[in-house]
Amino acid sequence: MQIGLQNALSEKKYQLENFFQLRTLNFIERKGTYVQWTVVYVSDLSNVINEIKHQCHITHARNHLGLDDKGGFLKFCLNVTMDCDSLEQPPVKKKVTIGRERFKDSGVKKVFVIGIVPDIKENYHNVSQLILVAGISSIQFSLGMDIKIANIICWLMAHSSKHPCCWCEVSNDYDINETVIPRRRTLGRICELTTAYKRDVQAAAAAAQKMSPMPQDKMNCINMPLFNLADDLEVMDLAPPKELHLMLCVTTKLYDALSDGMKDDGDDSKRIESEHIIKKGYRGGSMEGSKCTALLKKAMDLEKELLDKYKIRHYGPALQYVPWKKKGHR
Repeated sequence: MQIGLQNALSEKKYQLENFFQLRTLNFIERKGTYVQWTVVYVSDLSNVINEIKHQCHITHARNHLGLDDKGGFLKFCLNVTMDCDSLEQPPVKKKVTIGRERFKDSGVKKVFVIGIVPDIKENYHNVSQLILVAGISSIQFSLGMDIKIANIICWLMAHSSKHPCCWCEVSNDYDINETVIPRRRTLGRICELTTAYKRDVQAAAAAAQKMSPMPQDKMNCINMPLFNLADDLEVMDLAPPKELHLMLCVTTKLYDALSDGMKDDGDDSKRIESEHIIKKGYRGGSMEGSKCTALLKKAMDLEKELLDKYKIRHYGPALQYVPWKKKGHR
């Protein structure tokens, strides 16, 4: 631990205080009624980023924004990290022991809250209010958030709709054996479909039609995206899927299929559980990151054990293709 860490933190406690302001706005609370809440937000985001770059000695920066409602607060967060792609040579890795430097710039220890409001739910109105005061249009950034907020950002309907994905126009009854690949969503395409949907709604209302236009006919695009960016920008580039969630989902699916396959093959599926690789009973019975990693570490051993089992021997190689961060690797 850094010597004098407590004193160092006390000295820097109010270092960014002058960059923050208070503003009262109307939000929709969890009961559906409007309520006024005071938002704490950064008044000049560009200057805050420049100050962070100066204090952290970052020359080529990449700005990553996050949005969630955990802990009873709807908040916008920022990580300023080194943009290695813009460097002629990658930065030299060195072993550090100072507490201030041993945390990654992309981690929670170095996250900055740039906008926060308490006790409101995540919906289009509330998120748009927070984005408005945060002033993020003045910077270049990437987004990290759960898929519910991603749909809100793109103003798509909920995940029970016909076309629930924020990254492409796939339908919820899509057959993986189909040869037609679903079209990737772009902000311009969402705006185009939204305009067409609203035009159809107005035409139906003017003609006094009993049946309203179906949102699913316009890929469930019902309003304009919250970011005014380039039309050809793909949502996949704006808000890429989270690496951890991809690993959790794929590994859990393979784990379930492998367990079922071992039972059908007359093998004891509890052999995997004996290695303390088990699923939790909450969140739909998914696996935690540490359990996924433990299973993936044993992928090569599983491949050897399953060689003589025709029905399930392909799960060993499949597990080896799941991307995950190994120690010493990026």
